[in-house]
Amino acid sequence: MSRRQHAVRKHESKLKVAAKFGWFAKGSLYVTLGVLATMAAFGAGGSVEGGKGILEWVATKPFGQAMLAFAALGFTGYSLWRFTQAAVNPQPDDAHTLKRIGWALSGIAHASLAFAAMQLLLGGGSKGKRMWVDQALQESWGPILIGALGVFVIGVGLYQFKKAYELRFMSDIDSGQTSPEERTALRTVGRIGLAGRGVVFPVIGYFLIKAAMNASPSQAKGVGGALHTIAEAGWIWLALVAIGMLAYGILNLAYARYRTPDVA
Repeated sequence: MSRRQHAVRKHESKLKVAAKFGWFAKGSLYVTLGVLATMAAFGAGGSVEGGKGILEWVATKPFGQAMLAFAALGFTGYSLWRFTQAAVNPQPDDAHTLKRIGWALSGIAHASLAFAAMQLLLGGGSKGKRMWVDQALQESWGPILIGALGVFVIGVGLYQFKKAYELRFMSDIDSGQTSPEERTALRTVGRIGLAGRGVVFPVIGYFLIKAAMNASPSQAKGVGGALHTIAEAGWIWLALVAIGMLAYGILNLAYARYRTPDVA
């Protein structure tokens, strides 16, 4: 065992609790996002938002401050867990480098959500969603980095379909804590949720590549922007993807209950 792994082992129980809080916060955000987007697709109110837009929406609701505090705590814990995975690599295999890059990027994305929640708690708005792209594109290496990130995000999106088809996500569910009926339901929910992400991520990746090619940060889009683009193709497409986002949220809530985080 390496010195790094030994250090992580000392805090393993805390990191596992942090990951579970993170899954609950992530699941709650995606459920909210999915419900609002589904309502918008059917003309029943709602709205089409990304993660930070959902946090801004939460801030306006009763008990919004308490929910933002929980979100900040949950996303901070989730990002710490992902950064730990990237550093220690608890799942060594032939694709470990790509997995570790993905875990690190996930950590950055959720740390950004935690920061946005903290900003809203302190009475400020969340920072511009394209600020980091703008800063990167000002550097000589920026277009290459943003373009490569776009390709990687597209790959992650396509990988969601593979996970859904092969039911890889089910290996993360503790079969000892779930009934056969629950596992059947989770298989269906998980496949729908991962397919929804499989549609959204390539759209995000495409616009990152476009922003890099044109040196135009305004062309980069997050989840909310991707959903708006999908909505332009028709309400039925938005509805299908929104239901996928809702299902992915439910899967993460199930992770919070039935998944044991791998730490080291």
